[in-house]
Amino acid sequence: MGLFNRSFAAFHKTSHGPQELEKGSHNDVKWIDDPFRGAKKGDSFVFAQRHGADTLELFFDLFFVANLATFTSYHAILDLDSFGAYVGFFAIIWSTWFQITLHDVRFSRDSVYERICKVVQMTVFVGFALVGSKFQPTSKKATATANFRVLCYNLGMSRLLFGIQYLVVLCFSIKNKAKKVFLPLILCMLTFFSAAATFFVMVLGFDGEAKYIKQEVFAVWWVVQLLEAIAIIAVSCKWRTLSFKATHIVERMGLLTLIVIGEGAIGITKTITRIMGKSGPTISGSFIICCSILILVFFWMLYFDNQPKQHYGTIRQQIWSVLHFPLHLGIVGVVEGAQQMTLAHYTLSTTDNFRDKVADYCSKKHYDGVELRDALMSTLSPYAFEDKPETYQQSQVIFNKVYTLGNTTGVCSVAGLQAQNATNGGFVDYDVLVLDFTGALFAGNGAKIPKELNPTLAASGAFKIAFQYYWMAFAVVLICSILFLRLVRKSRKADLFDNLGMITRAGAAVVSIALFGYTFKTHNGIPGTVNNAVSELLGGLTVVPLVTLALLGILSVDQLSRKYCNRKLKRQGLYVEPPAHGYVHEEHELDDQSHDARKEPSPAISEGCSSGYAPVLAGPPYGHETQGQSRY
Repeated sequence: MGLFNRSFAAFHKTSHGPQELEKGSHNDVKWIDDPFRGAKKGDSFVFAQRHGADTLELFFDLFFVANLATFTSYHAILDLDSFGAYVGFFAIIWSTWFQITLHDVRFSRDSVYERICKVVQMTVFVGFALVGSKFQPTSKKATATANFRVLCYNLGMSRLLFGIQYLVVLCFSIKNKAKKVFLPLILCMLTFFSAAATFFVMVLGFDGEAKYIKQEVFAVWWVVQLLEAIAIIAVSCKWRTLSFKATHIVERMGLLTLIVIGEGAIGITKTITRIMGKSGPTISGSFIICCSILILVFFWMLYFDNQPKQHYGTIRQQIWSVLHFPLHLGIVGVVEGAQQMTLAHYTLSTTDNFRDKVADYCSKKHYDGVELRDALMSTLSPYAFEDKPETYQQSQVIFNKVYTLGNTTGVCSVAGLQAQNATNGGFVDYDVLVLDFTGALFAGNGAKIPKELNPTLAASGAFKIAFQYYWMAFAVVLICSILFLRLVRKSRKADLFDNLGMITRAGAAVVSIALFGYTFKTHNGIPGTVNNAVSELLGGLTVVPLVTLALLGILSVDQLSRKYCNRKLKRQGLYVEPPAHGYVHEEHELDDQSHDARKEPSPAISEGCSSGYAPVLAGPPYGHETQGQSRY
């Protein structure tokens, strides 16, 4: 009985042990947190709040990919103007994301304040989505000027928030008496406040009553963003405390690269639906789609197989980060271009089949009247152009042409064909019908064509410009890959892997640039046309597989040379196993330096010198400073 009583008492007695307190605690989100708590401490401190991206950063990335996917879906690249608008809008959303990331990897700590900032930034990106659907700087419509004003407000609000965020960091630096970072933080703050003021003033330049807007006004968007990027990067290079040395910037850029590649997967699924949604899979269509998927996989391998695993220099890292803009733009260009090449093959091959049927009805079977009309309508029926809003107008043009041919007596008779050939040098009526059919196919593939633009002419121009930016974008990706290999090598002597990797990439880039230049050669000197070789490439199966084979060759050489170099190092006893979990942060290195500093203070500290940044752990522990003493 006594044993029972003791057990009963032990069960019901109040305990205040660690386990009991842990059960009663809740996750506490601070109103605002000190970014200096995340500073890595050693001979010099650097801001780095965590080793990897948190869920809030990943959540925000979804708004970037949503913008990119929406803009790509609504913005057809039909000519140089639309291509320039695409590149310009991509630069706007990318630079905004980049500035957000540069702040977050150094100063962001989860708090109510930080979550409010993220909500504002997400709202800005939703505003970008609204602007992107009608973003055409060459447009002179009143609705376009309203769109441009919204963009200016969006950019101004985002830069105003950036300035406030750096102001908050400055306030904490004053609190922590970190005098070394006062000036760089003030420079960052003034940079963004100046940018915000510029964007807000730009609103006055987009007057809804203005009949013409000078093109120089549009350039201000990109000039300001370029200058602010240069300023922030320069500050981080000059004041190494604000560098990205111990941050997770490598992971953030890698995640965005993954998102950009993943956006291509969304486009491929849409392309499959467009070309094989009704007719079912075909051998040629399936082959091109498989090649497009392989391009995505190979891009992933090309980037992540050579991603830096350790710190390789502060300034080099800044350059490496900025080079992701042309890399991401190039990846988007190749993936979008591959989809357009797939649609071009589908459009032109389907047009060839339609042309063959028309020729069979007229030149061989000599249909006439109702019989000809019904045969042509039966051929057009599976495409259901009249049921789609984007092709309805073009369907009426085609049907009117078919009825005109059906009401023309003897149009397909032997005598009638001979008369047309003698008069026009060919069968003009049927050529026009085939061209109208091509335009309807192009419009039905999802291209948002302006109402005033003929779909047939739009298809011709779009396929040509797609062929051009496809090869140029591929060259840009390869050049960025070469620069990445060069930057991350640092002082290590180049080996066979480096040399062969650069040679294969450079060779493929030269071929890509040559193909890009070849598209400017016209057919018989007629402006706006392409030569027969390019025309055959567009209608054939080789354009997308060529890039796939080039990437396969580059990656195969990388794999073989990497194996050879590692085997050689193992024989020499110099092989070091690479990190298994991606990028290695330098926290341990800094901790080792701090440990050494505790055991044996550096001469600068012992002599009371303040040149450079004093190590934090050389003084009192964090949170136990003496009155008036700075920890930094």
